[in-house]
Amino acid sequence: MTLGAADKKTPVSFSLLNSDGKEIQHFDLKDYQPISEKPVYFADVTFDGNCDVLIPYSRTAAAQHFSAFVWDADAGRLKEAENFETLSNPAPDGENKTILSSFSADKTTAYAISKFEPAQNEFVVQKTLSYSPSSDGNSIVYKEEALKDGKLQTVNEFTVKNSGDDSYKMDPKVSEYYKDNTTWNLNSDKWQKYMNQ
Repeated sequence: MTLGAADKKTPVSFSLLNSDGKEIQHFDLKDYQPISEKPVYFADVTFDGNCDVLIPYSRTAAAQHFSAFVWDADAGRLKEAENFETLSNPAPDGENKTILSSFSADKTTAYAISKFEPAQNEFVVQKTLSYSPSSDGNSIVYKEEALKDGKLQTVNEFTVKNSGDDSYKMDPKVSEYYKDNTTWNLNSDKWQKYMNQ
């Protein structure tokens, strides 16, 4: 890995070497920010048993983003999964072989569950859940989507009275998203296991 001369933290390029130390693949990087202590992370984000390379890409007040170079066993090379950069605060869920992502900003909180699709070499969002205040601020609007026929479609949408604290989570419709045996299980620490930890 080559780091920027100015700060010695920003990744500029990296190479994949074979066991003899010979370069078999080279990547030039651009527009990257030094957002974490490490310039590169190794994790199996495709859950195929092979290590993938993650490069910190950017950070905002609400989220951090990474580029993912995933291992293609057939080609014997890494390939960039370009849309991984769109997943905010990515966290691997090994049990379900998915990538969880989430952010909270501008009074909106959103969650997504994505899965790697090798044929497209991209991470496809399978489900989303978001909530934000209504236009009058008196209630909170929830929206859940799921992938159907190649598109995210609304499967549940409802509003809950905004009580000004977390007591709205006790609403039966909302509490379903926090239960252990559900797809979302929002109380689980799996949503907090970000890549740079």
